[in-house]
Amino acid sequence: MQAIKFLRKLIKSGQFVIWKLIGIFQPSSRGIDQADENPPRILVIQLNAIGDLLMTTPAINSLRQKFPQARLDVLVRPHTKEILGNNPHINHIYTLERQPLQQGCLNLTYLADTVKTIRRLSRQRYSQILDFSGLFQTAWIGFMIGAQYRLGFKKKVKLGWSEIYGFDYLYTLEVTSQKNHLIEQNLELLKPLGCNPAGQEMEAFPAQADFDYIDKTLKMEGVSANDSVVCIHPGAKWPPKRWPEKNYAELVCRLMQQEAKVCLLGAKDEETPQSLMRRCGFKPINLAGRLNLLQTAALIKTSRLFIGNDSGPMHIAAAMHTPSLLFFGPVSPETSAPRNADAFIFYKNPGCSPCTLYFTKDRCEKGQNICLEIIGVDEVWNKVLQILK
Repeated sequence: MQAIKFLRKLIKSGQFVIWKLIGIFQPSSRGIDQADENPPRILVIQLNAIGDLLMTTPAINSLRQKFPQARLDVLVRPHTKEILGNNPHINHIYTLERQPLQQGCLNLTYLADTVKTIRRLSRQRYSQILDFSGLFQTAWIGFMIGAQYRLGFKKKVKLGWSEIYGFDYLYTLEVTSQKNHLIEQNLELLKPLGCNPAGQEMEAFPAQADFDYIDKTLKMEGVSANDSVVCIHPGAKWPPKRWPEKNYAELVCRLMQQEAKVCLLGAKDEETPQSLMRRCGFKPINLAGRLNLLQTAALIKTSRLFIGNDSGPMHIAAAMHTPSLLFFGPVSPETSAPRNADAFIFYKNPGCSPCTLYFTKDRCEKGQNICLEIIGVDEVWNKVLQILK
């Protein structure tokens, strides 16, 4: 593990050196010409997680409203592509993974795919590239693709043993946002284009086939049209973002005693839903790994309630306007929590949130995941009853 960390740091330090050397021959960020009112080709880059991509959809909608005749493409990660399916604002979706290392070694497949993708996108001759990822990797990709204008965020980034503020010539214009929430930050990136926000609502577009599949699946599981369906997503990529499993188990038992039909959501290889099934005295419907993203959206849309952690399905529930009970701990809800009126946030800051460790350790420095442990089952249950009554 230490060897992998050292290799990552070495690679990033190498990137820093290359960035500095090339910068000698490049002009600095130069702004944007407001005379370009209707750019014919726009590329949006978002290589972060599902939630980050959904929080970019208000910006995509706003771009389409501003430039109705433009070609508007997006570059995303393969596993997030599905959530943009049927989106009427997008012309084409390209994908690229972001794994420069694999088992401690340089991922040659990733490097080859990156070169291939850059060449393919360069042929599109984009007039504007908007990088919402905020990554050194994506800034380089946009630079290599080339466009008259390349917009991105100006922020502090650590590269190996060095720290930089902004990516300089990799963008033609860097935007410094004073906003806390990621949706608002994304909309700030559009301002230099003279693009006003068309709203802050996240969007997903499940097709009728997705709703039909959910209807068929629920019928096979014994769910009738009159049943109250409650979706629960007990997992999250980072363990510190998970409300305790024992609490979820107690909540599932109470729901099923009230004759609610509980559906567990999660990835195919995710352990949390399987472990929760073993804990529960009552057996919920385990749909983990059985639904794609738009089928998940269709299920959540048809449900009475969604309960989950700070993760991708939380944002899907917000896009579907389904009443939600959401747990925040190591990350402040000011940054990424849904702002829907029907989303209720459980958050108790014990004085150490946002946590500086949650990306690097499985548990907090206090010895337990205290920021989520202090959210009790009874207070959550009271809110459940208010919604389902």
